Amino acid sequence: MPRVDVVMDSGGAISMAGSDDEHFTDGFGGCTAFYARTDSGEIYGLYHLSSTLDRAPQMVDGVSDSNEPFRNWIRDLKAQTAGQQVHFFLGTPWLFGDQEKVEKSHPILGMERYLRKICAQHELENYDITLLNMIDVECISITEKGMMCYGYNGKELGTPPMAKYQTDEEIFEHLGWSNQKCLQYLTADPNVDFDGRLREKYKGRCEQEALEKQQLEMQAKQIEMEAEYKEMEQQKQAKLVAIKQPILDVLGNMVAQYQQLVDESPKGDSQAVFQYLFAQELLGAVESGDLGLLQEMKRLDYFKQVTEKSSFSSIFSKERTELGKIFYQAELALTSAQALRVEESPSILRK
Repeated sequence: MPRVDVVMDSGGAISMAGSDDEHFTDGFGGCTAFYARTDSGEIYGLYHLSSTLDRAPQMVDGVSDSNEPFRNWIRDLKAQTAGQQVHFFLGTPWLFGDQEKVEKSHPILGMERYLRKICAQHELENYDITLLNMIDVECISITEKGMMCYGYNGKELGTPPMAKYQTDEEIFEHLGWSNQKCLQYLTADPNVDFDGRLREKYKGRCEQEALEKQQLEMQAKQIEMEAEYKEMEQQKQAKLVAIKQPILDVLGNMVAQYQQLVDESPKGDSQAVFQYLFAQELLGAVESGDLGLLQEMKRLDYFKQVTEKSSFSSIFSKERTELGKIFYQAELALTSAQALRVEESPSILRK
């Protein structure tokens, strides 16, 4: 049986049934094998491709780039098959590979899409593609009977099994890569994504991820600022309590004292009643923190009666009673509390 050695990037081979040709190739190291045959088996061929990248030619003279021989091989297949359906089988042999790794158990990423690009360029439309798992394969033999693969020490392996995923798009989805890495891969080699569809897909995902990241950062910042605001409010409330509580304690005792005084005074003792009512109303104003309510108490008919002493010595100095002293202390306290409340706080809760 005549053997045709198929050398990497050197043009491949195409034979007719009955020629008895054996197409043989080895020495892969990351290269990909393309086996083609018509539905009838009348025509078969083999190509050994190093990369989807169009690099400077090294194996064949007189070509524009390293992949021109591959493009010519597809062109010749188109011409010789004359409209018959072509079955392509693609695999990247690894003599020692990890079956659990998608990138090892499938053809090199981009080969399936690249083949579709070249077929489209040469108007080869009637074809299908099968991706193979070529782990343990060292060399490949193609005859009109089909494919035979050999492993270490020439062990016959037969035809490799189908790969788990049958398109580059599926492989991309299961590599475990980030969307950004997928986009970079697709952008780096235009042959991998000839129609731009996958680039647009991963570009959209990257933009969505960036938007979601920005939203998460904004939410985290919002939570942080809300926590700061809550802490500020707690500190403010603690200050308000510190301002009001001493006065509330005094007023609580005073209300009890004046209540007792009213109970013990003869009926008709208006002064005792006024003192009790004033102390009680002042307590309510301080508890509510309502400065306006407290200041309204100055309009009470008996305000001066309960807040200023009526002795001769107080005519000129307006000496204050116990209730008068605590009233003005309360006014100062609520004024301070109000100033504390209206202190400008950062508008961190705005969205």
